[in-house]
Amino acid sequence: MIRGDPAGSGGSLLAGRRIERRTFLAGAGAVGAGAALSGVLPGAARAGALGWKKLGRVYKLSTHNLHACQACRLHGFHRFFRTRHVQRAHPGCNCRIVRQRIPDAQWIQFFVRKNGSLRKAWDDRW
Repeated sequence: MIRGDPAGSGGSLLAGRRIERRTFLAGAGAVGAGAALSGVLPGAARAGALGWKKLGRVYKLSTHNLHACQACRLHGFHRFFRTRHVQRAHPGCNCRIVRQRIPDAQWIQFFVRKNGSLRKAWDDRW
């Protein structure tokens, strides 16, 4: 009878071979790593073939480390502006204007209308 054979038949496919736990885990890790890389490498190869993804420039209002009102915080969090001339949340708002990079596809989605004209601002709450 082979150890681990509850029926006691001894009819195991690996009757003469023993696989130790470390060997099994090393093999399973190699298979898992291969499976993980099979999903990553095609994307990396495609990115290398296309070159670096282009990034568009947008502007946002930043309330970081400021005592800002709720209107300024929400306005700064949800709005993207195409130019540095941003629309403030209210008169007297002194939030900083910061530059940020987003992928070109997202920039087009935000600022190019269906008829081809450009928007000045995008609010992700719309």
